[in-house]
Amino acid sequence: MSANNYDSLRRWRKNLVLGMVVIATLVTAGCGDGGFNYSSSNDPIETHQDSFAVGESPRLVVVSFNGGITVEAASGSSIEVMATIRRADKVEYRVEQEGNTVTVVAAQKERTTGNSPGAEIVVSVPTNTHVKLDTSNGPIVVRGVEQSGTVETSNGSIDLTDIRGMFVAVTRNGQITINGLVGNVNLETSNGRIEFVGEMIPGGRNEIRASNGSIDIVLRGTPSVNVDATASNGTIKSDVPIRTSSPKSTSLQGTIGSGAADLRVDTSNGSITIR
Repeated sequence: MSANNYDSLRRWRKNLVLGMVVIATLVTAGCGDGGFNYSSSNDPIETHQDSFAVGESPRLVVVSFNGGITVEAASGSSIEVMATIRRADKVEYRVEQEGNTVTVVAAQKERTTGNSPGAEIVVSVPTNTHVKLDTSNGPIVVRGVEQSGTVETSNGSIDLTDIRGMFVAVTRNGQITINGLVGNVNLETSNGRIEFVGEMIPGGRNEIRASNGSIDIVLRGTPSVNVDATASNGTIKSDVPIRTSSPKSTSLQGTIGSGAADLRVDTSNGSITIR
């Protein structure tokens, strides 16, 4: 490892530890997010920190519950995992490596009364890491990853920033925010709005769906998409020039640029804006 990478890793670890101190303070203060209830300092809390050296095309798999997952790209060739487990005696936690795949699992051992057990997981990865993340009752945040991925949460928001590749993001109840994508997406939320800012690459099929919420799409680069949009109980507006033979207030089919990528947009209760 070069001196620059070593210094960067030391700074990242220091910031991560400081962040976990803040989390610990929230534990005592009774502040939580996405179902991770920190209301009692008497419940056992454990923290785990692990580091794994990886080679080409690393892969991260995280399966958790009652808490958030944060993944951030960093320089270097290791995957760094820090987990904070609440009511640790009721949680089975394991982290392991097989080849270039690192798997993190936090699962509830048994049904409990009182404050719910759960996990908050923070991971630093190389930029070329493929991610597969799944949690319940908590948000998912991914920053700087450039090798595609799948993220899913039952009740929580999804925030993907400065990413590349093909990403699938699904939440049952929560907002989805994509800020700075180069690639293609499949996004779905049952109750929440979707905000997309990015560049859809040629040859890709993009699907953006919200059952109850508006959809705001900002196309970067030189937009080139075939658009098929429907708002059952809402309006559709495009600030980008689009060739269409039959524009309607609740549906829009047409072509932006040369139509090199496909874009399907649907919402049942909400409006659609393309700009």
